[in-house]
Order: sequence, then C-alpha cells, then structure tokens
Amino acid sequence: MNIKFIAATGLALGLGACATAPETNAALESAHQQVASADADPNVAQYDPLDLQAAKQQLGLADAAAARHDEAGIDQAAYLAAQTARLAQAVWQKSIARSTPN
Repeated sequence: MNIKFIAATGLALGLGACATAPETNAALESAHQQVASADADPNVAQYDPLDLQAAKQQLGLADAAAARHDEAGIDQAAYLAAQTARLAQAVWQKSIARSTPN
C-alpha cells in the first residue's frame, strides 16, 4: 500500500509541476516589445543600425539570463535593451528633424 501511495503522490507532484505556468518578467516583456517596435521601423535600421543591433544583443542576453533564472541579469539586460531601442528611435527622429527645413 505504501508503494501505491508514493506512486500516486509522485504522479500528483509531477502533474502539478507541469500545470504551473512559467513566471513572466515585466521588464523582459517590455524590452521585447520595445526592441520589436524599433526593429519594425525601417527608419531605425536606416538611421541608427548600430544601436538597433546593440538592443538586439542586450535582449539576447536578457533571454539567456531568463533561461538561467537569473533575475538580476534579466532586469539589467532587459533595461539596457529597452533603453537602447528607445535611443535608436530617438536618433532617427532627430535626424529627420534636422534635415527638415523650418
């Protein structure tokens, strides 16, 4: 009877572990959205491809940190990815503003 109890408990714990959803990190989700937005804008690729590439690299580091469950690494790399993507968007907007006559 103990074997049945142990087997049933193990099965219940195993199924329970499968049922839990992975935790999401708000900073990582936001960084994904910000980098995707910058990447989707052809002006960013034209006017500031280096910052766009840097944002993608930082996002890759954030994803790698998430795979390791390194919360501090996720937050730092996600923050840098989002800010660098915003910078790339600001650079092209400023470039357009400079080239537009008053």
